[in-house]
Amino acid sequence: MVGDPDQIRAVAARLRSEAERVQWLAHRVLRTGDVAWRSPAADVYRRRVAERAHALRHCAEELQTAALLVEVHGQAVSAARTELARAGEAIAGGLGGLGVLGGRGAGRRR
Repeated sequence: MVGDPDQIRAVAARLRSEAERVQWLAHRVLRTGDVAWRSPAADVYRRRVAERAHALRHCAEELQTAALLVEVHGQAVSAARTELARAGEAIAGGLGGLGVLGGRGAGRRR
């Protein structure tokens, strides 16, 4: 994954997908607090459910942030690979005219 922009983008996509699943789960957890039950224990239950749903939403936000950062990393890797390829072509083109890369006279001093 380190140098492959496509694999990096795939990781970002998986992170986004997981963020959506966690967000869905947070919604489902929050809905479990919608009970008719009334008592001090029910109040504690609803608070705990709300806390867990909030924690899950926070986790989903963190996953979205991670996906964005991984995507930016993938773009940077892609740009760096493009620049390296251009630099390599420029070097090869510049040195090719000197006979250094063509095999003729490579490594010989005059």
